[in-house]
Amino acid sequence: IKVLLVGQGVAAETLTDANGDFMLPVPASAWGKAAVRFRLENTLWSITDPDSGKAYEWEAGSVQLPSRRPVPVGTFRLDPNTANGKIGYIQLQLLEAVDLFEREGLGMKWWPKRLKVLYPGGGDYFAPWSFTLNLTRPEAWDVNLHEFGHAVMDAGMNARGGGGQHKIDECYNEGLAWSEGWATFLAGAAHLSRDDEDARFEFLVPRRAPIRIENVPADVCQGDKNEWRVSAGLWDLYDTHADGKDTGALGFARIWSSLYKKPMGSFGEAFQLIAAGMKPEELAQAARLDGCNEFDV
Repeated sequence: IKVLLVGQGVAAETLTDANGDFMLPVPASAWGKAAVRFRLENTLWSITDPDSGKAYEWEAGSVQLPSRRPVPVGTFRLDPNTANGKIGYIQLQLLEAVDLFEREGLGMKWWPKRLKVLYPGGGDYFAPWSFTLNLTRPEAWDVNLHEFGHAVMDAGMNARGGGGQHKIDECYNEGLAWSEGWATFLAGAAHLSRDDEDARFEFLVPRRAPIRIENVPADVCQGDKNEWRVSAGLWDLYDTHADGKDTGALGFARIWSSLYKKPMGSFGEAFQLIAAGMKPEELAQAARLDGCNEFDV
């Protein structure tokens, strides 16, 4: 989150660290009363009010300059009982995705430009033509991370996806299933534990909630023309929970590195890219999943 010291103009600005802590270096020439303001913006995205077109911002106190304390310091904490705190849930959810890339040693230097996150948006969707994310419910972590997963695909893959109406438990086309399945998988990888024996989503598709990707219901369309199966197939490659024939665990970094900037338009094509970097015993394990409940390889 960006922190600004605003008096006669912006006297100083910085970003909070992973713990929410910040330190503002104040120039010696700064004087007068200045406000400490928090803005839901960083180098990766800006959470923006559609009406004003500006990033959400609020005041958190003031300081008199010059000050006996040469460097204003503090800690940012969200209050979930306030409107700003609820909007801040979106910030924390997106940071979970960043944490996934960071802890896997991937970093975010590949991210192309600042994403505009509109809240409240006119629906839940990612618009690639404007690199804009529209969100409607701050508490719906799985929906929000799913939509962010589309932005990740757009920014980091050369993928031929698809769009249009679809139901999570029905068959459609491979491109749409791959695009939606990747987005759902990214949401799980960012928020859920790899060893979760019943990995599931809370808000995604209320008609079928909870959406389980460790154990897919039998009535869901089989194969890679279905989002649910694709997300479960990726989860089987990623997770550490041994579930029947599923005993593999590639990890997110290996999956992402196999797909980064590569052309693909289906789960099958993506799997071939991932398989190219797998050891013989890992390929043998994946082959044992062929025809099982999750996906076909």
